[in-house]
Amino acid sequence: MITLGIDQSYKNCAVVLLNNDTCVNFEIFKKNDEFDAFGNAADLAWKIGRKVLDFKPDRIILEGLSFGNLGNMTRDLAGLQFAIVIHLRYHMEYGRPIDIVPPPSLKKFATGNGRADKQDMIDKVPPEILTLFKNAGFKKTTGMADLADAYWLARYGMKNDK
Repeated sequence: MITLGIDQSYKNCAVVLLNNDTCVNFEIFKKNDEFDAFGNAADLAWKIGRKVLDFKPDRIILEGLSFGNLGNMTRDLAGLQFAIVIHLRYHMEYGRPIDIVPPPSLKKFATGNGRADKQDMIDKVPPEILTLFKNAGFKKTTGMADLADAYWLARYGMKNDK
């Protein structure tokens, strides 16, 4: 079973594809400074759509919105989430489950603590997966935390499909 975990954001939009426990692909998509939020949402949705076409995941899992945050970015992230789901469901006619996991549920699944921080999430990634991310040049400040979240989202989707 192939599961796609998506930690959506404009800065470091992380995707991790797992085939059972094997990481078959991972990537960070960055925002394009030439686009506004709408253009970036469309661009990121299209890039994620390409991954779906290439790998044909059985399940897609996105991280839900953090309702504890304030400001315009929360609105932009809600728009990004809608753009991704609409693109996959209606433009690509992806007919399999697309689930959205609340951040505290994801953190509790990954670490046992619904209030875990970014480092806690990274620390719980299996060493062989963490080595893949590190060997690709990712650090905590350049997307490692986003990849860790995407990894745990994919794992969450696998757990809920059994």
